[in-house]
Amino acid sequence: MNAFKDLALRLKKFGKPIALCLTQLFRSHKYSVVLSPRGDTKPATEGFVSAALDPKLIVRPTNGKFRPGWYLISYHAKTGFPDSLFVPKIYPLDTVEKLPYPRVVPSNFGSQRDSIAQVRFQPDARPPQEKNTINLRAHYSGLTSHLIFYDLSAEGFRFDPFDLDYPLTRIPNLGWFDLEDFQITHLSLRSLLPFCIRKGIFEGKWIQSINRLATLGALWVRKGSRVALRWLTHRTYRRIQPHISLTRWVEFLRSTRPEKYPPSKSSHKPLITILLKSEYCDSKALYRSIQCIAEQSYPNWELLITVEAAAKLSKLRRLIWNRDSRIKWLHGAHDNLAGKIKGDYVCVVDPAIRFENYALSQYAIAISVHQPDILYSDEAVISANTGRVQNLILRPAFSVDYFLATAFTGLGTLIKTSLMINQIPRYQEKSGYPLSEALILTSIPNIKKALHIPDVLQLRVSSYGAQTQRDQRLDKTEIQKFLAQIGFPQARVTDTKNPDLYAFKFSGPTSEKTAIIIPTKNNLALIRQAVQSIRDTVPQNLYDLVIVDHESTDSDCKSYLNALANEHIVLPYKGEFNFSTINNFAVENIGDHYESFLFLNNDVEAIRPGWLESMRDKIVRSDVGIVGAVLLYPEEIDRTLDPENKHHGLIQHAGVILGIGVAEHYMKDEQFQDAYRDSHHPDRGLPPLVTRGFSAVTAACLMTTPSVFNAVGGFDESLAVAFGDVDLCLKVGNLGYKVLCDGEAVLIHHESVTRGRGDDLDPHLNDSAEFEKRYGRDIKLGDPFYHPLLVQNNFRYRPIRSPLVAADPVYRIVDNPGFIDPGLNPNTPDRPT
Repeated sequence: MNAFKDLALRLKKFGKPIALCLTQLFRSHKYSVVLSPRGDTKPATEGFVSAALDPKLIVRPTNGKFRPGWYLISYHAKTGFPDSLFVPKIYPLDTVEKLPYPRVVPSNFGSQRDSIAQVRFQPDARPPQEKNTINLRAHYSGLTSHLIFYDLSAEGFRFDPFDLDYPLTRIPNLGWFDLEDFQITHLSLRSLLPFCIRKGIFEGKWIQSINRLATLGALWVRKGSRVALRWLTHRTYRRIQPHISLTRWVEFLRSTRPEKYPPSKSSHKPLITILLKSEYCDSKALYRSIQCIAEQSYPNWELLITVEAAAKLSKLRRLIWNRDSRIKWLHGAHDNLAGKIKGDYVCVVDPAIRFENYALSQYAIAISVHQPDILYSDEAVISANTGRVQNLILRPAFSVDYFLATAFTGLGTLIKTSLMINQIPRYQEKSGYPLSEALILTSIPNIKKALHIPDVLQLRVSSYGAQTQRDQRLDKTEIQKFLAQIGFPQARVTDTKNPDLYAFKFSGPTSEKTAIIIPTKNNLALIRQAVQSIRDTVPQNLYDLVIVDHESTDSDCKSYLNALANEHIVLPYKGEFNFSTINNFAVENIGDHYESFLFLNNDVEAIRPGWLESMRDKIVRSDVGIVGAVLLYPEEIDRTLDPENKHHGLIQHAGVILGIGVAEHYMKDEQFQDAYRDSHHPDRGLPPLVTRGFSAVTAACLMTTPSVFNAVGGFDESLAVAFGDVDLCLKVGNLGYKVLCDGEAVLIHHESVTRGRGDDLDPHLNDSAEFEKRYGRDIKLGDPFYHPLLVQNNFRYRPIRSPLVAADPVYRIVDNPGFIDPGLNPNTPDRPT
């Protein structure tokens, strides 16, 4: 009897802990939590407001204490920040605040770079893993889940939703955010395993599920249960919260699309003719392409399928499509294609192109509002096997030089039928890319308005019809004939090392000279280097040097300038430094008998022949008002390792973009690779640097003609140091002239020697204030030659991190983009809007 009493007492003493252990092992527990702001966070009516660099929240349970184990954290993230990702991190409650030191980080969001030579030092990089912290996966706004092993404080933890906003940014998250329906669930082993097996193993294709299950079993046998569980939970977390990638970027962009767009005010519903050419794909790809067109939400279209494509489809599938009267089959290669086109607009596609189901409706809205002559959008390149996004093609506003170089608008470009209907019989037997390029090219002289929709409206399967071979471009002889017909009889089109790129020369040699204007003060080493580099790379009969000496006091420098005066023009200038005034002074004192002026900084160094001739060749065109050059930083160039003068350095300038800050250099600090001399770029996310239009270029190397310079009154002397060059370019653009950055003119800019590099402080506040006052509307609207889905608060070239589709899209429109002479008529069209 005493033994039974003793056993009962023992069971009573230990039964509760045993029951608790069994509960933890087999049952999950959902916690009620409260979120309270701390540090840089303030409460709002709904959610929170980030008031400084590093917003933080305190998470505490209200129905018990956290115990070590596996947890599922879920919430609905919302934010009003532009270019923002949630990058959450969990800290213990008693964490001491520490801001990170500069760290080495990837230089470009979403890039594929690996080498140490391609990283940058940024003061705002994410610090390395700290002890007793838990890094969570970065994510966009929307429903979010995290699977973690928690072993921190039982009382709660600190939750940083934007852990110093990594990846790259220069502006902290300031404004409203919210984490709705914040839930924390403790997962027992019994609930964790089924959850992970369901989400991590069996979601997806069944063959892949079997392979994953076999991998789990092999790990369990060879490495033990702990390693197998770690692999399973890691895979499950990756499935429920995928890595940030281009694929996720496109999916998020789709998710932000308005359910309904504002209805068109026009009653006209344009008929869009889609011509499907097929030479490089199988029937499955062709079927998918036709299906994407048949599923369009916009009904007013017709699809013409060429005989090559028709032969690849089975009779059964053809019978299915025959039920749709909008789908027509061409029965012969020599059919009168022009006579079969009924649409107001025509676009050429191949089976690699897959329209989003709302694409044609977006085109129709743009047509009804603006009646453009051509219009195009952006595309994502996807893998044929996995469907993952490999690259984004985010296009700028239309530039005829960019089109000539690369045919950048691609397939799916809509062309007004009346502009090119007579050219179709001449080119109709060509494959998709050359046909589309030919029809756009021959339409250019008659294009009054080119429109770009800044939205990813189509996908391109990388293994079908991609521009990977020279025969995917229109033959260079045909382009050369076209240029001769429109007024360039001496034009020459040549191949480059890049199979997708042509180089152009528009005019023959000229005996007239360029005045190279170089302001300087002391700095003998710089001015001597600049002058010698010109002598080494430019024939003497092509230029005169005009050195403006701004009160040099160094005796050696004065002696050097005196010696230069025997061969060239040296103008003494006295007074306060004013960049605009000095250059205007030079022009006034040399007259306008030169063919062109080249404004050149004394810290610019020419590195190979041909650069001046290339710029001169473009500036003599009647439609071009200003030509700039690609400038590189000097410190990355090792000439002993660069015998062919390819100069894979860092870009200092490749055009000027409005709206990044006030105005910033295009692709600044990105790695340069010569598109004309190399076959590929190491980072597929970076577009090739070729000759193309911009809103402005830097006057560190800027060429114009006397007539254009005088027409706008020269440099504005109220802008003493900064933005005088951008102001000049915008005024020239307002007269209808093109502003080009010449991709074949590559020089070194020793900018860091003369004024430092990497300083975020604005040294010219008065000039900045005046420029913003003058061009505030342009800055606010954004640069037409820079995509709105590219980051605006950082000079890095990368997609904006939280892409949003505007309910009322801002189209990029260019008036009269072809080879025209705008003259000096004040009534000529305004610059691109």
